[in-house]
Amino acid sequence: MVHYDITENDRPLYEAWDLATEVEVMSLVEIEKSGKLDEMIRLSKGLD
Repeated sequence: MVHYDITENDRPLYEAWDLATEVEVMSLVEIEKSGKLDEMIRLSKGLD
């Protein structure tokens, strides 16, 4: 198992990545119901 040190500045990127991997296997209906796409968009805006 690999361990990575995630700095506070990198946290939004990794959170968005985690959400993206969850959404990857969902149907559109499931994505809309879960709100995960909205969460990914919110997190991505903080990646500037």
